[in-house]
Amino acid sequence: FDSEQELQEFLHFKETSFCRHHFKWFKSQVFEYVPSGIDTVLFLDADIAIQYPLEHWILEATPLLNKLQAGECDIGIYREIWFSGYLGAKNTGKWNSGIMLLHRNSSKALLGDWGRRIVSKPYCTRDQGKLTDAMELLGSSVCPLPRKNVHLMMEQNIVDRLWQQLGLRDPTFRHLGTGKKLSDMEKTAIGKNAGDE
Repeated sequence: FDSEQELQEFLHFKETSFCRHHFKWFKSQVFEYVPSGIDTVLFLDADIAIQYPLEHWILEATPLLNKLQAGECDIGIYREIWFSGYLGAKNTGKWNSGIMLLHRNSSKALLGDWGRRIVSKPYCTRDQGKLTDAMELLGSSVCPLPRKNVHLMMEQNIVDRLWQQLGLRDPTFRHLGTGKKLSDMEKTAIGKNAGDE
């Protein structure tokens, strides 16, 4: 932050934000929290459930992993669901930051710019819009993660849920918290920890 006032404004926003947006900045700092010998990370938000072993997904992701490690792309990521902007969600962006394949060197500039944007005005409750802005400004090369329609189910997507109920979908990843406020999940967890039912 350039001034104490900017820091205080961000902290005030942080305390009043429904989504506790300040936590999202840590996504851009992922390589600060893993050992220096680890160069590639599959980042999953806390609301992503892995339903099956990852072997098949990893096999399909291997070509893009090789591109990422060779510096041919900056990030492996899934597109955001197409209708989220129509549901009143602001700053949805084009890409969903809940599942990302990142490389320490290839993703460095993108993560740095995204992190700066997250803690810069205007503050917002979603990080995807600022990620999209950073990608467009830097001209980032994207490797789309493999077969979203097979590997990822988003709870908010009624079509995804219908396909699964009909037994026609059994995804590797399930995005449980899509459309939910982090504060709602925190309340649920706190209530359970306190013995509330």
